[in-house]
Amino acid sequence: MSKNNPTLRDVAKLAGVAVGTISNYLNNPEAVKPKNKERIEDAIKILHFTPNTMAQRLASGRTNTILLYILSEREIGDSTWLHQLPLIQAVNDRLHMTRYNLQIKIGQVGEEDYTLGYMKDCIQGRIIDGAAILSAWEVSKDLLKLFLKEDFPYVLLENGSDFTNHACILFDNEEMTVGMVDYLAALGHEKIAFVDVKSDQQHIRLRYRGYIKAITKYEFQMNKEYVRDGDFTIESGRRCAKELLALPEPPTAVICGNDNMAVGMIEQIQGSGYRVPEDISVMGVDNSIVSKAVVPNLTTMEMPLKKMGELAIEELLAKISNPDHQIENTVFKCRRVERKSTGKAYDSIFFCK
Repeated sequence: MSKNNPTLRDVAKLAGVAVGTISNYLNNPEAVKPKNKERIEDAIKILHFTPNTMAQRLASGRTNTILLYILSEREIGDSTWLHQLPLIQAVNDRLHMTRYNLQIKIGQVGEEDYTLGYMKDCIQGRIIDGAAILSAWEVSKDLLKLFLKEDFPYVLLENGSDFTNHACILFDNEEMTVGMVDYLAALGHEKIAFVDVKSDQQHIRLRYRGYIKAITKYEFQMNKEYVRDGDFTIESGRRCAKELLALPEPPTAVICGNDNMAVGMIEQIQGSGYRVPEDISVMGVDNSIVSKAVVPNLTTMEMPLKKMGELAIEELLAKISNPDHQIENTVFKCRRVERKSTGKAYDSIFFCK
């Protein structure tokens, strides 16, 4: 036995198993019988065995590395980080339970050629075994064509694509805002405003579409003045509140595209001498930390980000282990978190105007 540099054969001899079983353990320990797994781990500790990572990669054809590629704006806003961090944490924690490493890369929206070139290098250089693409913007068809051409395991997170009918794990932004209007309508609100963001981001476009869909369903008056343009920031929420309060008939309720804008909305409404929710109810999206810091606490929508991240990794690892595995589209529903910023419309001074 080589004492200074123990080999796979040395570990196999001490554990009383075949060399192939040691290789299986190093590449996929879950596939090894518990009894053999215990023997192998004891032998590794006794011999202080350190596997040759490069040799493992060459032998298995795997790198044991998953890429989380985050597509975002050039200057990533606070609200984006607050929203994405729980999902990134879930991806990391799920991989921590395996022998896979997590590699994170941030790409910029609008630089599709760079993203495509980077991904080609990763795939053709065998640097990664699979990729999770996290993006609120539409992923380019050229990138998806690359994955399909190379038969490379991938999953889209928080992103839907008309180009593919599988491998998309997201939440239903459109139905989420339909549900928000349903909730406010049940409280007697008909004058419902929406704080939009002029962006190509899928999330906000679908939230606006859900708002229009629900307003149409209830046959509420479609007031174009009730749709204001923010930019995801608290300050833009304040500005939009000023604009809405200046209208001849202000709304009795406002749905904001994210929590930050809703917080600015609440602050400005109260700063202008009105009450939340007695005069105007306010709802946000994200259930971020600011939703619990503002007074009154914000009624908001919570996305199942942890479940999404865990499912994405589980499906990706299943695809890597079995190329025939099909990753189906999964659409998660969001949960309403009711707090003190919403109430009945009948109490509003704007209700009968």
